Amino acid sequence: MARWKLIEPHYINCIGKDQAEWEHKETDRNTGRQARLVYKVPRLLDPKDQADFNYREDGIIIVCWEGKGKPRDIVFDGPPTPGMEPLDEEAEAITERYRPEWHDPINEFSAISHSDRLLMNLQEQVAEMKSNGHQTVASPTTEMVSRSEFEELQAKYAELQAQLTEKPARRV
Repeated sequence: MARWKLIEPHYINCIGKDQAEWEHKETDRNTGRQARLVYKVPRLLDPKDQADFNYREDGIIIVCWEGKGKPRDIVFDGPPTPGMEPLDEEAEAITERYRPEWHDPINEFSAISHSDRLLMNLQEQVAEMKSNGHQTVASPTTEMVSRSEFEELQAKYAELQAQLTEKPARRV
């Protein structure tokens, strides 16, 4: 069996008796004939909506792949999503197989500022240079940078480093 319990609303491509369709009718002005087009569309299943429950006594929606569930399960086509809780070992194995493909479009883009990205890039370059055996750039001479400018740069670096460590880690 491969069965999942929905834990958040889903638009699912259902198969069989639960399949949703959208019908479009249009009449030709010249001939008066009616053209009818029927499209298969995803069905919205919401675990908070009692009308969608297929196990009303438990107040849940259980979905499965074709031939892998019980008669009351809603059969769907496509991969499982993060909003589906696997109910058996086969579903767990399938879920783990698809997990690397899941992306969170809301949190996918980092909230790190441009200056933080530049700082991290610079730190990576320095670490790479050290690991390759390159010597770091010599200390600035008094001809290139004044002592006060150098100290100001060090203070900004420390401030950026502190900001970087204050930000919570991003979950993937």
